[in-house]
Amino acid sequence: MAATQGRRLGTAIISIVTLLYGLTWIVAGLASHSQSVIGSFGPFVGIAVVLVAVGLWLHHPVGFFFTLALYGAGTLWTLTAVADGETDQVLSAIVGMVVVGYLLSIRAQFTPQQSATDTDIGTNES
Repeated sequence: MAATQGRRLGTAIISIVTLLYGLTWIVAGLASHSQSVIGSFGPFVGIAVVLVAVGLWLHHPVGFFFTLALYGAGTLWTLTAVADGETDQVLSAIVGMVVVGYLLSIRAQFTPQQSATDTDIGTNES
């Protein structure tokens, strides 16, 4: 689906939130004056997350895949925290599951459509 054909509100919201998340990583990494993980890798993680958000915004299949992987991994991380007794992570886990479920429900928008000529490649014309 091309970006000019329209965008679902949910996809736009997830793209914007993901973009803001990436920008937060960049700012935190640049503002950190320590040799911590955030200070060292924050800008690189932020740039990668921003690229993922832009890919989802543009309806690119790779952007969709990496957005799904990002939110899926984050949801698994928070679910393990909840299992360890961190009850303050429950809302984050629920939101992550909703986002992953939504992304899975619209995955058909991000799969390349085969044209009629693509399906005829395997035919034998003798």
